[in-house]
Amino acid sequence: MVCPFLHHLHWHAIGQAMELATGALSNLLPVLHSLLREEYNLQKSTKKNLQFLERELESMDIVLRKVGNVPLDQLDEELRIWARDIRELSYDIEDVVDTFLVRVKGRHPHYLQGSEGLVKRMVTLFKKANPATTMIDDRLRALYTKTTDLVGINKATDDLIMRLTNGDDIPRIQQKVVSICGFGGLGKTTLAKAVYDKLKKQFECAAFVSVSRSPDLKKVFKDILCELDKGRHISIHNSLWDEKQLIDQIREFLQSKSLLANKLDNITEWYRIYDSIGSGLENDLSTFPEDCEIRRERIIWRWMAEGFLHGKDSNSLFELGESYFVELVNRSMILPVDVDEQGQARACRMHDMVLDLICSLSREENFVNISSGVEESTFWQRKIRRLSLQENIRANMNMGQLRSFTIFSSAINSMPSISRFHVVRVLDLEGCDLRGCGHLNLRYIANLIHLRYLGLRHTFVVGLPENIGRLQFLQTLDLTRTLIDEAPSGIVQLRQLMCLSVNYNTRLPNGLRNMTSLEVLETVRIDEHSINIVEDLGHLCQLRVVHIDFNLQRWEGLRESMCKALMESLNNLQKIQSLEVTDFNGEDNHINEGWVLPPRLRRFVMWTASSLSPWINPALLPLLSYLDIEVHKIGGNDIQILGKLPSLRHLWLGVSGHIQELPMEEWFMVSADAFPCARVCKFFNFVTVPSIFSRGAMPKVEHLEFCIRSRHFFDDGGDLDLNDLDMGHLPSLERVVVHLHSERADSKEEVMEVEKGLRHAVCVHPNSPSIDVRHH
Repeated sequence: MVCPFLHHLHWHAIGQAMELATGALSNLLPVLHSLLREEYNLQKSTKKNLQFLERELESMDIVLRKVGNVPLDQLDEELRIWARDIRELSYDIEDVVDTFLVRVKGRHPHYLQGSEGLVKRMVTLFKKANPATTMIDDRLRALYTKTTDLVGINKATDDLIMRLTNGDDIPRIQQKVVSICGFGGLGKTTLAKAVYDKLKKQFECAAFVSVSRSPDLKKVFKDILCELDKGRHISIHNSLWDEKQLIDQIREFLQSKSLLANKLDNITEWYRIYDSIGSGLENDLSTFPEDCEIRRERIIWRWMAEGFLHGKDSNSLFELGESYFVELVNRSMILPVDVDEQGQARACRMHDMVLDLICSLSREENFVNISSGVEESTFWQRKIRRLSLQENIRANMNMGQLRSFTIFSSAINSMPSISRFHVVRVLDLEGCDLRGCGHLNLRYIANLIHLRYLGLRHTFVVGLPENIGRLQFLQTLDLTRTLIDEAPSGIVQLRQLMCLSVNYNTRLPNGLRNMTSLEVLETVRIDEHSINIVEDLGHLCQLRVVHIDFNLQRWEGLRESMCKALMESLNNLQKIQSLEVTDFNGEDNHINEGWVLPPRLRRFVMWTASSLSPWINPALLPLLSYLDIEVHKIGGNDIQILGKLPSLRHLWLGVSGHIQELPMEEWFMVSADAFPCARVCKFFNFVTVPSIFSRGAMPKVEHLEFCIRSRHFFDDGGDLDLNDLDMGHLPSLERVVVHLHSERADSKEEVMEVEKGLRHAVCVHPNSPSIDVRHH
């Protein structure tokens, strides 16, 4: 089998060269263009210099992209050093541009006094690089840019295809294996990929599975099956099949199908990925140590802060980052961790081979500096742009040009003073307990005018400076799991802030309506002081994610008026994709029938509503895939209504208080076309049995949870019998959880008889799902 990661190396190197060559130019050009379009009171000479910079940087960007199209291992040393120096200069120019922007966007005229000098400094920095551009440009014509131009590849490709198809005497129905041998870097995988591209259309399915240096065979077989049958990804990975059962499953799937093993879809896809995202995304992941679990949101917001994402349509940059995260998972560049019920990875880890490669290239090109405690003295003498402190060090580092700083708990004693970070954009302290760091003074944070990302999650800090509003470029502020009870009033001045995450008990200030760039707001606490905040929400029209927590248990009249104001605000927010409205006191949220859920809603959590009102309308919620809702009373037709949601994958439906029973005449039947996409269905605190679901309903449900009462099966004229527990008509079941309620008057024998019936139902099921019977 061909080494699974070698074929990444060539295309990774192309993207690596592009990012390492262009540096900050892709961010600089749109900023300069915007500056020239805006009306600022700039001197004529300053505008002229800006126009000069824009023209010349556009020309340089074209040249650097030519360099970026060449794999790193095919760049001669002189050209490589030149590209590295240009990248470093682009960072210096961007630092000056950001300082310039702070000046020109200030409220006071004296802020403009130093602007001309800053622009002149940019021009001076540029002219250092400009002569080299002309010198190198002619040499670029001799560099090839396409792998398909490799000498001899066509002949070798045709020879392999002939061997695989009809070029010998082996019957065509017999499977064939052709081995490609050679030392690392020879181009084995490139050749295999070229063959695959030409042959794949002749096959019904294709799969490629990465095999590590010490493979777990059960995992390998599961990965093969997941690649072939992507619709069963969750059930396969959660299965308890042994190696023989996994092989049988693969054989069963492949009956009447043809297979060609490889990984990538096509070369064009790789060009598309790297043209749009650049290798900076992967390089940023080299910041994290081996086996570190990295939250998806943390990665994407960091990418945005570094300027690695560039969107041209109306979708948010975060959504663009999500699509690239999925691309990297699909290509096994990163390994998914904590996959949710919807098949999305909440986090990831780097494969050790990929991490070794990226760290090596990043260090060689001075992209990221990583402290491991064994650095040479010269390691800290060069200009540091991005720093990851993973071990304690004693070196005296120059932080003057630092753009990104990440520290882990193992290195917290080496935390430098924040006052040394003059141009930092990413400050990530997540997971470091800062309560014992007396030398760390957070009041300096407000001076970091270039800052885009401030990650203080799980640091237990107790406060932030009131003048944090000075951070005009800040995009992400994560204060989750800190000890901050009240956010500083200055945060409402952060007009470019897109993500604000705080604890559920952290009080937010009035004035949120000014933060019109917000896309993520979690969590908003609603109490007796929050009427202005509720009204402010209606002005945040870019919100995609919002979590709201009610804390009004002693304010019944106020609760009703708050809920009305909240619904009016939410009706203005048409971009919401994830909405949580929770009240852990179990009180009614007074949601009325006039509320219309936003059409883009994908995730909805509501605790607690009086009932499933008409605002759960399947025709108006085509994208809703996750629903977690608690009501005071369940209706006879409610499950049927939810079953019509076309995209629903996860359902948790519960009743507050005591277990609810419906009279026999109100028992509901669910139609055969209900829950077409559902994978997880949990019905809590009201009596439900599998027989209410008609054959054909829930065809993909893998996890089913429901509640029953033992007396329903034995009372004179009882509503149910043990046949109602049959689950054979639910073909995809893998796990069943049953809450079996009984009373003191119920005999132990009857309770055990019901449990026996449940276990028999799963025993005769074709999948032999696991079962967990919980007695109440």
